[in-house]
Amino acid sequence: MGNNKPRRVFFGLWPDDALRKQLAAMQHNPALPRGQPVPAANLHITLHFVGDTEVVDCLLEQAQQIQGETFSLQIDRLGWFRRAGVAWAGCSAVPQALAGLAAACAGVSRNCGSAGDAASTYTPHVTLRRKVVQSPQAAAIEPLTWQARSFHLLESRPLPAGGVYYASIGEFPLG
Repeated sequence: MGNNKPRRVFFGLWPDDALRKQLAAMQHNPALPRGQPVPAANLHITLHFVGDTEVVDCLLEQAQQIQGETFSLQIDRLGWFRRAGVAWAGCSAVPQALAGLAAACAGVSRNCGSAGDAASTYTPHVTLRRKVVQSPQAAAIEPLTWQARSFHLLESRPLPAGGVYYASIGEFPLG
């Protein structure tokens, strides 16, 4: 490729269309505070945020070496990150395979010389709304099962009218 222009990328789990529709429906949960809904096409779980980098080729090459296993997770609770101002849906119990995959993606990022986000604890979640100023109300939500069979290297690309969309630039099978 040889393209040295920085690209904004992250590793993530990318839902299939059926799961994406179910996740988008969660945005209408009355327990969620007001905020800006994330476009349904952008709903995902971040494994590791790399950021602006010129080492995309290295990331794509190294990610092929990850030997993760398929796993299932339950999206069964709502949460809020106050500092980031986002309301999210996530899992009460983080499968070991998911935590291991996130750590492996962070390792790939480090191996390629791009530290990315070094969050102290990994909280897998799907951001449902942005610009949220209060926590969701305590509410039971209908759990969704996410079968993870692959992970992706995703790129954040600007839209002409503002905002961004996410495009998969590499898919890596699990199992």
